[in-house]
Amino acid sequence: MFADTQGTRVQALIWSNDLDFYENTFEPYKRYQISNANLIYTEPRFQLDSYEYSWTLSKLTLIEPFQDETSTTLTCNFTFTPFSDLHKYADEERDINVRGIVIKCFPSQKMKQGQEPSSKRDEKLLILTLWNYINENEGNTLDQIVESGPMIFALRVKVTTFYGQSLSTSSSSAILINPPATDDLQLKNWSRAIVEIDDGTGSIATMISTPEIEKFMKVDYNEIKDAGENVSLLF
Repeated sequence: MFADTQGTRVQALIWSNDLDFYENTFEPYKRYQISNANLIYTEPRFQLDSYEYSWTLSKLTLIEPFQDETSTTLTCNFTFTPFSDLHKYADEERDINVRGIVIKCFPSQKMKQGQEPSSKRDEKLLILTLWNYINENEGNTLDQIVESGPMIFALRVKVTTFYGQSLSTSSSSAILINPPATDDLQLKNWSRAIVEIDDGTGSIATMISTPEIEKFMKVDYNEIKDAGENVSLLF
């Protein structure tokens, strides 16, 4: 998925015989100049925005890094479903977008879907299951940085009732890790704790942010898991 400076988003497709050619071409949140991509009309129900086309990138497509020293901020609009509304989409074909803070990663599991081997990983408190290439790429990245409390945008995921109520990726899903989003989309306040300090003569309130929270407040993830069975919290 690409987005321009006006916030318009577009999907791009690379066929399997060209994947190796583009293996090290793109980095998340970097800017590129793209020429000679093939345009394909996209039905309205599959469009990300008002833009009516998707792109196909081939070996004939010219892609050049755009040299710009200014910081990149995602200007596109995202519509997120609140956790309190997830039940409305349970076991339906509709995809949703959610955002949250990752506080715990669980080990990847190898399993089979039909005749094909698959891998998956669960993220809690609200369980988010990452499947296959998303688990192997974004899942491994999250496992390495989970102590920092990374924010993610989980795009085009499905709500299931497999774990009571949970989320699952599919082949069309995308996970954005610590995206350079505008301030109104940040969740920094959600990963902070207010503590009260008392010296015997009076008290003041202060704020501790991730990852310093766990240095002062020991978290028992078993207790969190038990609480998560009754309460919808951040994953």
